[in-house]
Amino acid sequence: MTAMTPKMVEALGFLVEHGNGDVAHDRPTKQEHALARGPGCESLALADLLATVPPGHRTEPWTWEDEARDIQSRLCLCCGQPGHYQKTVEARIATHGLTEGVCVGDDGRLHDGHHRVVAAIALRVERVPLETRDAADSRWLRDHGTFVWELRQFGDVHPGEAWAHVQNFRQAARDFVAREAVVIAEQADCQ
Repeated sequence: MTAMTPKMVEALGFLVEHGNGDVAHDRPTKQEHALARGPGCESLALADLLATVPPGHRTEPWTWEDEARDIQSRLCLCCGQPGHYQKTVEARIATHGLTEGVCVGDDGRLHDGHHRVVAAIALRVERVPLETRDAADSRWLRDHGTFVWELRQFGDVHPGEAWAHVQNFRQAARDFVAREAVVIAEQADCQ
């Protein structure tokens, strides 16, 4: 995995410390988080999210610093370069702001929005919008349709076996389309 950039380490420290060098002790608990995701809560301070919401499905200990390093090591689906997709997320947020939320699950862990949180750290965004699981699923369908994840137009994947799997899957899909095109052309010639 690649290391976090000094800019990201500095930004993470800034957000967690609230600028006074001492970690705040009044962070919401996981139970308070569940209450905060109700209809009246539309955003959460990034520092509070970092302090109370672990990044997803990983087993402990897995920190946001670990998550940022992991994301930076992933290969972009558009070009195969490590960290490129994250750079596009950061550029989009720097230009348009953080317009899409993150989904904190009922278990208190982040289920969707890891790239946006890491971008918010790097860009020193103070608050992150929250969204429901239904909203996260709707956004996935809007962005990717009902396609299998290997055929997404954008995103990233871990190097190694996962990258090889995606590339093999995509090649098989291209081969299938090419074979079907030949069959269709042959059928058209017969008519």
